[in-house]
Amino acid sequence: MREVEWPFKISELKELFEVNLAAQVFWIVLDWSITALMIASSLYFFRGYPLEFAIPVYLLSILVIASRQHALLVIAHDSAHCRISENKFLNDFIGNIFCSFPGLIGVDAYRTHHLNHHRYLNSEKDPDWVRKIYLEEWQFPMSSKTLLQILAAQFYRGGLEWLQLTYLINKMNGAKKRTFQKENLGVSLLWFAATSFFAIRGWAIYFAFYWIIPMLLIMPILQRFRSITEHFSLPRLTQFSSSRLTIANFAEEFFIAPHSVNYHLVHHLFPAIPHYNIKKAHAQLMKDPVYSQFVHINNGFFSAEPDSTWSELTTKRKFVNSQVA
Repeated sequence: MREVEWPFKISELKELFEVNLAAQVFWIVLDWSITALMIASSLYFFRGYPLEFAIPVYLLSILVIASRQHALLVIAHDSAHCRISENKFLNDFIGNIFCSFPGLIGVDAYRTHHLNHHRYLNSEKDPDWVRKIYLEEWQFPMSSKTLLQILAAQFYRGGLEWLQLTYLINKMNGAKKRTFQKENLGVSLLWFAATSFFAIRGWAIYFAFYWIIPMLLIMPILQRFRSITEHFSLPRLTQFSSSRLTIANFAEEFFIAPHSVNYHLVHHLFPAIPHYNIKKAHAQLMKDPVYSQFVHINNGFFSAEPDSTWSELTTKRKFVNSQVA
C-alpha cells in the first residue's frame, strides 16, 4: 500500500469531533425502544391471533431485535473510542451497561483489541486481520454460492463463535487485570440479574426467545457480513482503499450497517468522529480533491450494480487505479 500525500487540515472537521452525550443517549434509547416495541408486538399477536399470523410476526421481531443488538454494539464501538462522553467513567459506564454487557463483552476489553486493529490495520499485528486472513472462509473474492453458504452456516454456529470471540477479546484485556476482572464481573452480574428477574417474574421464556435466540442465531450473521464488508476484497492501493465505504439504502443500513458503520473508511481516517457525524464528514471530505479522487466507494450492499459491495466480494477482478499505478 502506498500512502498518498494528503495535505488535509484536520481543523476543517473540528466541529464534527465534538462528543454529544444527549445524541448518543437518544440513539441508545431508540434502539432499546424498537426492541421493546417488537417484543410487545409479537406477544400481542401470540395472545390474540392464530399461530399462522403470530409466527411470522415473531420471526420478523427477532430479526429486528438482532439488528438492534448489533446497533448497540456499534455504539459500544463508539464508547471504545470515548465518543459517548468526554468523561471516561461515564463513557464506559453507559457503553457497558446499555450496549456491550448485554452482548457479553466489556468496553475496555474491546478497546484494547480494537485500537490495535486501528494501529496496525490489515497487518500481522492487527488482531482482527490475523484471526481471519489465513482461514479459507475469509479468502475473497469468492462465489456468491460460497458466501451464502458461509452466512447460512452462521445460523447454527454463529452463537458459539460469538461466545468464543467475546471470551477471546475479554481475555486479551487480561494484562489490565483489575479492569479485566471488573468488566467480567459486570457482565456476569448483569446477566445474572436479568436472568433472575425474568425467572422470578415467570418471563424466562420471553428472555430466551426475545433476547438470547436473536443474539446467538441471527445477530452473528449480521455481524459477520458487516465484518466481511469492512476490509475484504479491496484493492488496498492507498490509505483510501484499505477500508470500505458503502452508500447504502435505509433497509441495508438498518439491518447490516447501523449508525453509519458502512462509512468505515471515514472512521479509519478519523476514528474520533462519533457515528452521528460520519456522513457529514464524508460529505465535507468529498469536496477535498485528494479524497474525492482516491476514495473507494461501493454502491449499495446488495444492488445489481457492478460496483456494489456484494459484487466486489463475489466477482474476481483486477483492481485498476490509474492514479497510483
